[in-house]
Amino acid sequence: MELENDKKIKAIFLDIGGVVIKLNWQRATQIWKLEPPQIERLKGLGTADFHCQFEMGKLMPQEFHLALNSYLTTNLSFTKMQQGWNSVIDFVLPGLDPILRSLPKSIELYCLSNTNAIHQEYFEQLAIFSFFKNTFYSHQMHLRKPDPEIFLTACAQADKKPYEVIFIDDLQSNVEAARQVGMQAEISFNSALTTKKILQTAGILS
Repeated sequence: MELENDKKIKAIFLDIGGVVIKLNWQRATQIWKLEPPQIERLKGLGTADFHCQFEMGKLMPQEFHLALNSYLTTNLSFTKMQQGWNSVIDFVLPGLDPILRSLPKSIELYCLSNTNAIHQEYFEQLAIFSFFKNTFYSHQMHLRKPDPEIFLTACAQADKKPYEVIFIDDLQSNVEAARQVGMQAEISFNSALTTKKILQTAGILS
């Protein structure tokens, strides 16, 4: 793991799912009472066009509800859909809170995430979100990782050059896209310890 230590980092961008929050799709399958074929369909949701449209703010929650029922061949009420959808947000990764508390005051912290209006309303109630100076959400920006434009737009809104930002995500494709626009980027998956080591290697934490 080699970082460009000659370029001073002024900001950290963290993904949410897999970096800040542990996701648990099994909880949704239980609440929705999905059968094995439907569970297999759910595994492909991340690349389904209607889901991508929802994460880009091009579908309203009610439209997503109808599309999800069609995709899974279910007849979920909106309330039941929302309950299962939010149940995926399991818990803040253990050990992350003290890491964020120990960041130097000169380093600005942001989140950059592919997400949606339903999840935003739910997870922003978590105390961990008070650490972020600002949040960059795909459904509000109408852009989605790994589109290079979302990284450039987030950097511009944070008033940072791409090389002044270190980005941590749980998907290699997003990390590679961030690097292509000049950001320092590393992968961390469900591990606050890995995130801490990345920040130590970058010279942000001792």
